[in-house]
Formats: sequence, C-alpha cells, structure tokens
Amino acid sequence: RDARLRLAADMEARQAKLESLEREEQLKRHRRSSKDQKQLEGQERARCLLAIEVATRKAETKIVEREERLERHKQSLEHQEQQKAQERARHQLPPPGAGGE
Repeated sequence: RDARLRLAADMEARQAKLESLEREEQLKRHRRSSKDQKQLEGQERARCLLAIEVATRKAETKIVEREERLERHKQSLEHQEQQKAQERARHQLPPPGAGGE
C-alpha cells in the first residue's frame, strides 16, 4: 500500500510537472504569436504607407501632366490668336468688337 501511495504521488507530481510545462509552452507560443502579430501589423502598416505614397505620386504626376497640357493649349490658343491678328492686319479688318457691326 505504501508503494501504491508513493506511485500515485509520483504520478500526480509528474502530471503537475507536465501541465506546468504545457502552460509554459502555451505562454511561449502566445508571446511568439503576439510578437509575430505585432511584426505583421508593422509590415501591413508599412505596406499601407507605401501604397499611400505611390498613390500620392501618381496623383501629383497627373496634376503636373494636366498643368502642362493646359499650358500647351493656352500657348496654342495664343498662337492662333496672333495668327488671326496678323491675318486681320493683312486684310485691314477691324478687330472683333471694334465697332462697325
């Protein structure tokens, strides 16, 4: 009977030790997963910031391209207006809105 009690006590001690080791392992896994989660969140944030930067640059490029197109169009209109003025001068026509109409 003494041997049985010792054996039972030994088994309980081993079970307690096993449960303790399992809890430690779970804690380690949780800490690792928490650390991994923070790392993943950091990576996701970096990806988002990069995507915002890329989108901003694309938008800025579009704005610059539009401004350049508008400037070219404006210059083209001014050139056409100069040509019309030269043509009127050649034919000695009064400028539009100068009266006589």
